Amino acid sequence: MTKANCVPNLTVITGSANRPKLVLKTIEPSTIWIRSELPVRSWREQTSLYLKPLTEALARGIIAKRDPFRDDFFEVVLGNRWIYFHVADSLRLVYIVATASLE
Repeated sequence: MTKANCVPNLTVITGSANRPKLVLKTIEPSTIWIRSELPVRSWREQTSLYLKPLTEALARGIIAKRDPFRDDFFEVVLGNRWIYFHVADSLRLVYIVATASLE
């Protein structure tokens, strides 16, 4: 990911009208706080139901678990739904990869 401003454990990618803001703050090696104005997309109809909840959560800021094997991939639980997503800074978007019910 491109880093515009760096402080230990904090990455801020500045925003503008054409470049939404993205803030990533490492809490632990496996945990990160993310706040994003990037658009959230889904390539699958079955995961598109979760666009609005993930968009709203990212706008407020959420704590997510990092995927230890893939850079910029994260998982979060919203309500009773597990969501696996990718922050694709080069594409300037977040996309939902998979979801699963926790019930």
